[in-house]
Amino acid sequence: MLTRAGNPRLVSSQLVSSLCEHAAGNYRTLCTMGAELLAAAAQREAPEIDEKLFFELFVPAQKLASLVPATSVTLVGRSGMTTSL
Repeated sequence: MLTRAGNPRLVSSQLVSSLCEHAAGNYRTLCTMGAELLAAAAQREAPEIDEKLFFELFVPAQKLASLVPATSVTLVGRSGMTTSL
């Protein structure tokens, strides 16, 4: 598909594998992630879309958790009992 689209070297082979794994068979997810990568690469005028750009755009959940400060939430039920999360 990349050869017919016009630039077979635009996306690295490692990124193709990563995209397929992260999409887990969901074509809509695959297309959305690919479109976001293409837009970011075009904005940066990058000659190739690679895993570095992928990880800049799609932060792994563990890293995201470390970036977001921990907050506690208290739920109050009808009976007045509270639960902290």
